[in-house]
Amino acid sequence: DMMAGGGYFVEASVLPLRLEEFTANSRGNEVVLDWKTAEQENAVGFDLERSSGNANQFVRIASIPAIPGTAARYTYTDKAPTRNEVQHYRLRIRENGEADRFSAVVAVRLQRSSLAGVTPNVVRQGQSVTFTNGILQGTELIVYSSAGQVVQRMRLSSTTGNTQIPTGNLKPGLYYIQVQTKDGVETCRLVVL
Repeated sequence: DMMAGGGYFVEASVLPLRLEEFTANSRGNEVVLDWKTAEQENAVGFDLERSSGNANQFVRIASIPAIPGTAARYTYTDKAPTRNEVQHYRLRIRENGEADRFSAVVAVRLQRSSLAGVTPNVVRQGQSVTFTNGILQGTELIVYSSAGQVVQRMRLSSTTGNTQIPTGNLKPGLYYIQVQTKDGVETCRLVVL
């Protein structure tokens, strides 16, 4: 547009956010997500989305507001990824006056440490075994005979640490110790001699 006096009128515009980096890394039973942005003056925030199994069905797991400024680094730790071995993540980028955009999808293979373990897993009748757990308080532990009968139930009260499982009432044979959590079931074997 021409302005009076022969000058030109130039309308200033804000560039859209530029996502320079987006990574996901497994750290035990957690996933650490990092991303770096540039030109984010117009950014409102990010919705971090996760998909397990089917990389086309995403669920928002966190909303992170944009840090004021032109560039920023962000980190988010997903402390409760699903039980699937491979997790997929993407960012929904929210900006003022712009349609939401999505980042590329990043995948990470979990390097899970076992939720449960029994040591020793071969014992003489009456010898206690130690159940090592790093799972949620209130988890139920069930001991099954090899025929599938429930022979013992325990409610774990510790969120981390060890629980003693008495074997005095178990006859010699093969048993399965099952831990039920909010995410699923894990099973350990125990042999009583």
